[in-house]
Amino acid sequence: RRYLAAVRAWYIAQRWPPPLSNSHHDHINWSLRGLEHLHGGRRQPLRPPVSLAVLAALNTTPILVDPFDSCTWAMSSCSFFGMMRFGEVSVASQYAFNPLKHLTRAHAFFGHDLRGNPYTSLDLPSAKTARPRK
Repeated sequence: RRYLAAVRAWYIAQRWPPPLSNSHHDHINWSLRGLEHLHGGRRQPLRPPVSLAVLAALNTTPILVDPFDSCTWAMSSCSFFGMMRFGEVSVASQYAFNPLKHLTRAHAFFGHDLRGNPYTSLDLPSAKTARPRK
């Protein structure tokens, strides 16, 4: 946008007709806004995903009797096997927790499959990639 504005200003300073009309600028701005929405503006750098290497490193150090280690292991394994973003199973602080947006015990379902094997299902109250209220 700045480049096009600079080119337009140069043309006007030279007393030439503008290279693009206002409707051209509207179309270009509309396309650029669409690209920004498609790629998303990042305020923070990309965070690495929870990978097998991360799980292996966490598995060697936790003491599962300790509540913090148990919680960290559960969050990491759920985000890995559930293909979730780590931000979907964690919060920035205790005060940022909102049960309408974040996982609680009520969102966990324990059941058995057709062969009688136990499983746990986590129902996310909200997700970054889902439409609102879906």
